[in-house]
Amino acid sequence: MTLLEEFVEQFGVWEEAQPYLPLIVKQNEMRLVVAAQSRAVTAEETAGLLGISPGRAADLLRRAYERHVVDKVEEGGTKY
Repeated sequence: MTLLEEFVEQFGVWEEAQPYLPLIVKQNEMRLVVAAQSRAVTAEETAGLLGISPGRAADLLRRAYERHVVDKVEEGGTKY
């Protein structure tokens, strides 16, 4: 299964929007969604899942949140 197919399945993208996904969602955002598997992840966890530095992971999470690809969750003072 390709990254795009995994993203479509995980994110629940309707069929009419699928051809436009590469224009709407960046590949690293798709990797984030697929790797997180619908669970809340910290920047450190994201770094481990994607094999990137914690700083890059924090930037990715911030941009993905700003672009409405992921939601932000706060549990016990920790933001995911």
